[in-house]
Amino acid sequence: MSGGNLNDTETSEIIEAIISGDLNEVLAGAIFTALAMKGETVEELLGIVETMRKHMVEIKTDGVILDTCGTGGDGAHTINISTIVAFACASVGVQVAKHGNRSVSSKCGSFDVLEELGVNIEMDTVTAQKCLEEVGITCLFAPKYHPAMKHIAQVRTQLGVRTAFNFIGPLLNPAHATHQLIGVSNEKMAQKLGEIAMKLGLQKVILVHSDDGLDEISISAPTYIYEFVAGQDMKAYRIEPEQFFSLEDIVGGDRVQNAKIMKEILSGRGTLAQNMCIAMNAGMALYTVGKVVNFEEGKTLAYEILKSGIGMKKLEECIAFGSHI
Repeated sequence: MSGGNLNDTETSEIIEAIISGDLNEVLAGAIFTALAMKGETVEELLGIVETMRKHMVEIKTDGVILDTCGTGGDGAHTINISTIVAFACASVGVQVAKHGNRSVSSKCGSFDVLEELGVNIEMDTVTAQKCLEEVGITCLFAPKYHPAMKHIAQVRTQLGVRTAFNFIGPLLNPAHATHQLIGVSNEKMAQKLGEIAMKLGLQKVILVHSDDGLDEISISAPTYIYEFVAGQDMKAYRIEPEQFFSLEDIVGGDRVQNAKIMKEILSGRGTLAQNMCIAMNAGMALYTVGKVVNFEEGKTLAYEILKSGIGMKKLEECIAFGSHI
């Protein structure tokens, strides 16, 4: 309340006490609120993330693994951009561990649309790992991998206000993704999350936040990019769409509507605005993981992926794998 900061060890001890049930919900809520009002430091966020990662159920993986999970919370109710991007990237040989959850603030979260499409989101860890190895993409439903979130979730629900947990989700990938494209709905958090990702040992992370508040690369406004590579200084720059559209052009609906839109886009039948949106975000994801040498090349490849329809084939593979369990 007086504005003092905690170190990562102190923060970790508090989170451990909440997870174990030793710290009551009133105190936990007060701490989360005070941290949010003060503004969480990198050390405080790191303490929370490291503690949650210590308690999560893990998937064993090898090599380069990409995740496209964002923070959400932008309130724009767009189509499921990061989920479509995940399948587009997987269709050209990138290993993708898509981490996420059902909707918190939107009409349709990533795992709402995946479930509607027929993807088995309840796979156990062994099966999820096998899916990654055989299909090249696996979908990791957050509640199955973060049992320690039980007490914390109760506090968050009762509080009903933004806390650190609204932003750290992308850094809790159970497959320990080595490369991430993270959309951030709060610009002040973007650089902090990138610094934490580097402390956690990730190889490359790109965080994006657009001028219109979107936690994606936008088609209606410039987007700020924060690029972190292990052992290098952060690069910050801005990109713009070739042609500006309204966000109304990429608004989604409920899970049924979003599932239909996702299949249309991945099959090569998306609208011009939808294709540009996915191409820009997929292009940056492909650059993040080193599939291409720059964003422009990534965008070109992403357009080819969408035009060919191979993204839909990858989605069908993932659905078929889960249906045989």
